[in-house]
Formats: sequence, C-alpha cells, structure tokens
Amino acid sequence: MGGARWLTAATVGVGLLNYLYSLGLTRALDVEDFAVFAAGQALLLTAGSVANTSVPWVLAQALAGAETPLERRRAVTFALAMNTTLAVGGGGVLFVIASAFAPPGPALVVAAAGGLVFLSSTTSGFLQGGQRFALLGVVRTGDAVLKIVAGLILVLAGLGATGALGGFAIGSLLVIVTGAFLMGSDLRPAAGALRLGRLWRSAAGVAGVQVLVSALATADLVLVAVLADDAGAASYQAAMILSRVPLFLAGAVAVAVFPMLARDETGGAALVRTALRLYLALVLPYTVALLAMPGELVGLLFPPEYRALAALLPVTAVGGLLIGAVNLTTTAFQAQRRFASAVRAQLAGLAVYVGALLLGNLWGGVLGLAVGAAVGAAATLVLLVVSGSAVWPRAFRPPAAVLLGCALLLVALLLLREHLLLWLVVAGTVGGLNALRVLGRMPRGSQALADRAAEGSAPVDERPRLRILHLGFEDWRKPGSGGGAVRTREVNARLARRHDVTVLVSRYRGARARVEDGVRYVPVGLALGYWGGILSYFAALPFAARRRAADVVVEDFAAPIGSVLPAIWCRRPLVAVVQWLDAEGKSRQYHLPFHRVQAAGVRRHGRFVAMSEDLAERLREGNPSARVEVIPNGVPVEAFSVDVPRGDDVVFLGRLEIAQKGLDMLVEALGPVVDRLPGRIVLAGDGPDRRAVERLVDRAGIGHRVVFAGRVDGADKLRLLAGARLVVMPSRYETFGIVAAEALACGTPVVAFEIPSLREVVVPGAGVLVEAFDVTAFGEAVVGLAGDTGRIARAGAIGREHARRYDWDEVAERQEAVYVAAAGRPAVAAPPERP
Repeated sequence: MGGARWLTAATVGVGLLNYLYSLGLTRALDVEDFAVFAAGQALLLTAGSVANTSVPWVLAQALAGAETPLERRRAVTFALAMNTTLAVGGGGVLFVIASAFAPPGPALVVAAAGGLVFLSSTTSGFLQGGQRFALLGVVRTGDAVLKIVAGLILVLAGLGATGALGGFAIGSLLVIVTGAFLMGSDLRPAAGALRLGRLWRSAAGVAGVQVLVSALATADLVLVAVLADDAGAASYQAAMILSRVPLFLAGAVAVAVFPMLARDETGGAALVRTALRLYLALVLPYTVALLAMPGELVGLLFPPEYRALAALLPVTAVGGLLIGAVNLTTTAFQAQRRFASAVRAQLAGLAVYVGALLLGNLWGGVLGLAVGAAVGAAATLVLLVVSGSAVWPRAFRPPAAVLLGCALLLVALLLLREHLLLWLVVAGTVGGLNALRVLGRMPRGSQALADRAAEGSAPVDERPRLRILHLGFEDWRKPGSGGGAVRTREVNARLARRHDVTVLVSRYRGARARVEDGVRYVPVGLALGYWGGILSYFAALPFAARRRAADVVVEDFAAPIGSVLPAIWCRRPLVAVVQWLDAEGKSRQYHLPFHRVQAAGVRRHGRFVAMSEDLAERLREGNPSARVEVIPNGVPVEAFSVDVPRGDDVVFLGRLEIAQKGLDMLVEALGPVVDRLPGRIVLAGDGPDRRAVERLVDRAGIGHRVVFAGRVDGADKLRLLAGARLVVMPSRYETFGIVAAEALACGTPVVAFEIPSLREVVVPGAGVLVEAFDVTAFGEAVVGLAGDTGRIARAGAIGREHARRYDWDEVAERQEAVYVAAAGRPAVAAPPERP
C-alpha cells in the first residue's frame, strides 16, 4: 500500500490531466459550449465527491470489520443497493439542475454520467476497505485518462459540450467493470444486507455532511452559468479549473486518513492536526502561485475571450483553498460520527454562503460572486473550527513555518511578475521541491500516517508501543491453513490492542488486504497455487518487507524454503517463531537437500520462540548460542464450556495433507477395524490432498463409513470436537498439536502416535499414545478406547484439566515480552501468576 503518498500522487496526476483537458477545451469549444461543459463538469465533480465519500466510506468501514465472507457480501450488497438508488435519484436531480443552463442533450448526458459515477463508487469503497490505496490511485488515473481520450474524440467528432461531458460516463464504465472483476464472489447477493441499521445510519450521516460540502463547492459554478453572460461565465469556470485543485487534494488526504480516524480511540486530535498540516504544506504554495500569476501567463494559457480571468483568479484561489479545508475538516466529523455537529455548522455556513453569493453578484457581477464564494467558504470553515476545537483542541493551529515560507514566496513572485521566464523558474522549482518534500513526508500507508500523528503524544500504556512486522506466509483464512496460522491470528489479535501489527501472507485466490481484529493482513506474491504461491511469496518478500517500517520482524520459520532468507536480508531485530523442524521429511519426499537449508537457517538466527521443549532442544543443538523461549499454543476459553452430548464418531480435524498428517496411515489403520467402531469416521478440514485421501478411502472399501465434513471453524469446530467419541491424530510430525489441545479442552480423549510435541500435549490418562507409525496398534487403540465409555469419561476429565495451561492471553503476553526484548526496549513487567 502506498497510503496517503500513492493516493495524493495519483490525485495530483489526475488533477493535472483534468487541467490540461479543460485548458484544451477552452480552445476546442466556443465560449458558449465551454460554459455549458464547465458547469456540467462542476455538477459531475459534485456527484463524484458525494458518491466517493458517502456509501464507499461506510463500505470501507464495514469491510475492515468483517470477520466472515457473509459479512463482506452483506456490506457489498448494501453498497450496491444504496448506490443504485443514489444513481437513479441523483441522476434525476442532476438533470433538473443542468436543464437550467444547458439544452436537453447535454443535460441528459450529465444525468446519465452522474448515475454511472454513483454506481462506480462501490469500487472505491471496496479498495478503501482493503487499504489498497495504490490500486485505487491506478483505477482513478485510468478513469481520468479514458474520460479525456473519449471526450476529445467525441468533441473532434463535432458533439461539442455533449461529447466532452460524455467522456465522464465512459470513464465511469471502466471503473464499474474493474470493480466487478476485483470484487468477484463478494458480488453475490447476501440476505439481510438491507436490514443493517448501523450502515443506514452511517450512510445517511456521511451523505448529509458531504452533500452540504458539495453544495458549497458548486453553488457558485451553477449560479454563474445561470446569471452571467457567456464570456463572464466561461471566465469564471476557467478560473475554477485552476482554483479547485486544493479541493481534490483535500479529498485524497481525507480518503487516506479516514480509516485511521474512524478507529482512533484517543479522539483523533493528533490525526486531525497532522492531516491539516499536510494539506496546508501541499496546497498553500500552489495558492500563492495563483495569487501572483502574471497577466502575461494568463494570456498565454487562455484565449482572449476569457478576459475577466486575470482579475478573478486571486479571489477564486483563496476560495479554493478554503473549500478544500472545509472538505478535509468535515472528514474528521464524519470519521468519528459527529454528523449533527458538522451539519449544524455547515447549514449556518451555507446560509452565509448563499447570501454572500447573491449580494456579491448584485455588487460586482462575476467578480462579486467570486468574493461572495470566498466569504461564504471562510464563514463555514470558521464555524467548523469553532465546533471542532472543543473536540480536537489545538488541532487547528496552522504551522508557523509553512505560513512564513509562503509569505516569502508570495513577495518573491510578486516582485518577479514582470519577468515571466524567471517567475516560471522560481514558481516551478519551489513548487516541485515542495511537492516532493511533502509527498516524501507522507508515510507509506494510512497506518503509518497514524504513527506520525502519534509521535510525541503521551503513551496510554506503560509498555512500549512497537511496530511489529510478521512474516506469516500462511493466512488463516486460506483454505488448508494449519495450526501455525491459527497461532499467528490469536497472538497478533491480542498484541494489536497495544501495538501496530502487520502480517505479510502469501497470496491465494480470493486473498485481499484487510484489517481484522486490529491486525493488517497484506497478501504478497502471486496466486499460483500452493507451491507457486509460496515460492512467489518468498521471492517478493524482501521488497515488500523493506517498504514497511518495523521495530521488530517476526518470521514464521518456514523451513525448508524461507528459513534462511530473512536472516540474510533483514537488518532489523528478528525473531523466528518455530512451528516445526522436519525438513528431513521434505528432503526424503522431494529428494532435495532441504535439511541443509533448515540447518543453515537455525545457525543464522539468534532468537527463537519454540512451541515445545522437543523443538527447543533441537534448536539449541543446532545453534547453542541462540536464545530460545518455549511458548506453547493456546486454546479458546470457550472450549472448556462446550456442552453437547457425546456421540459415536471418530473425528480427524486438520489439514488434508498426507505427508505430515498421516492420513494414509489412518486409512490403513482403521480399514480392518471399521466394523468394530460404533459410529462414523469424520474427516474435517480441507487441503491439497483431499482427492488423494478420497481415493485411499475408496480403495480401502470404507467409503460408506467415512464423512468428509470440509473446513470447520469457530463454535462449530468446538462442538464437533466435544461431541466426538474420540479424536485421532495419525501425524508423522506436528508443530505443537493444537487440535489435540483443543480436543482435550473440550473433554474428548485423543489417540495419536508418540512423536515429539504430541507427547507433551497428550499426557498420560488423557488419551492413548501409540508407538510411532505402528498402524495395526493404532487401529486397535482406537477400537479399545471407543468401546470403553468409562475410560473415555475419565480421560476427558484429565485432558480438560491439563489443557487449562494453554491460555492464549498468557501466550500473547509471553511472546510480547520476547518482541520487546528483541527490539531493545525496556523490559515488560512479568504477568501476574494465574490461579
């Protein structure tokens, strides 16, 4: 993600394209046609402002908080329904307004283009919700390019203002098609989407605020088209081409900062201050250049018919600066749902604005109208600042250094107005360097913007706040993911309450950047299947990781592929979380020296977190100088209170992968004894070897007793484990045995091979450990335990008591202490002893 930087850069590029487009149309269209086009463009930009900051912002918030695919589909369905309604209603309103200054043809095009703008805004909300600001910038740039190319072609074909406005519709169609491709399965309708009251309230509040902002931004443009003659209206509209650039830059900063403001639990004062200062630093030098623009340059840029533009430009430049500040300030109110306060201030400001416009027009015609627009914008901004200062104290103080620098620039440019070439050199150099400086200061990503806003503020927790970058190649939402991904999710969700946590995961079909439980998940690489996705992940990982600031990097030790790589290129404190060490098995499976890569990785790392004492001992043997902390996995506290009747099924739960999970041995063990078991054999989970396991079951002739239950999560998983007669784990190797721990917490005994890690979880009396890989003994152990209900009850009680030592809160606290120590921060006080 490029956050504010990418989006602002894209907005600057789009603004430049729009400026060149409008400048070209001043020569390609006659004055009357240009006045119609400029007023219609103002209406469409208003529609775009409302469209892109009402329902999309609500959709972005809903997607950021969605925990299930159904919740995502409901949010998208709601947004599509709302935007379709707005497209029909908004198109009608635009037609009525456009009919006041344009013939029926251009008015109909404005209405149709406005409707498509509303429909296309769902794409913006979808990308914002995934924090995909770079892609959003690309989409908006593509929209602008296609709009301009299509509009120019239609103008050259003789369609005049109608053709120039038609380009807006064609550009929006591109965004709609792109959005349909990106959203994919999320476009399927979801029941209950229109009964989400909280989304209705948010959409109504945001839309109300934004409609008033848009009214302030465009009322003068429509009035001048109705009240002034063609030459005066065209001059005013042309001045606005240059003067409204700050409005769109403010919108870019607002889109980037809005998600952070919405989640800021401290009130958002620091973020409001940071966003406004970035806006002023970027926009004030541009406004100064408009104020001091030489008349000779105006004459070179615009045809003689736009004779009033030179006098209008200084006034409209001030108005544009103020309207942009109003737009950005209202973002703070919207983000923290202070809709009523914003609307009250805006309504009062709008009353002043309309009065000032009418009085200004009576006093001085077009120039008076421009003065009235600036006065009305200033009044609205003052009312918003007064209302907001009680909520965000000291947030609205302008930066003195920026003001002083702009004052000096204004003096210099005024002195150079008679020397056009020198004026251009100074204005261009100062403006370019300032833009680069400001964009360089903008953090890479909206989370980093929040980091910058928080610099220097008092911490709310005595523990140091860390930026944690987790190289967790397996997303827990990825089909077939295992216990390691569960640990990454559970630990990071707890750490995100006190730290900034980003997890880089391998890309898979359907993977999306998202914020979940306060943790930012970022897909890396290409969706090329299981091995292709992992290989592309590790190829792209150094570049993705280096773009993100971090106090500590956490690596899911991914032997045999990635275990040695981060230790080579990572120059920040590094902690390796070791789930398993069985590259020898992969070496035998693929006939490649993976075990040597694993050994090299162990030697290069200096700090490990191991899941078990067995793993820790092997790490110490491979690297005696390393620091190794043993921190087991946890189980959800809900597992201890699941109360369902015990059934007769033998349950396997986990990834359907033969090499590690030993499903071939399970079929071989249970095939001869299946008729002596009271219930079914339930295989729950998904993974790369499902088809192969199905073939093994069919060849063993036990398909009538085997059920493939698919992936089971959350409460359904706990009920499945608690209702099983027993749980089987025929694994050849395990990271920890999280399924075994969860089964014991649910009061269900476990039958497993006696392998490292599992022998620490399945303690004597809590189940049966069979000599490793003796399939005949495994089958007999399953039959013996399944037929003894008294023994099952006793084992369940023992297992549940043992599982109480596996607590995710304690796991997270201990792992946090490792990260803090690795980052060289003050030690975190040890958590209190648990009863």
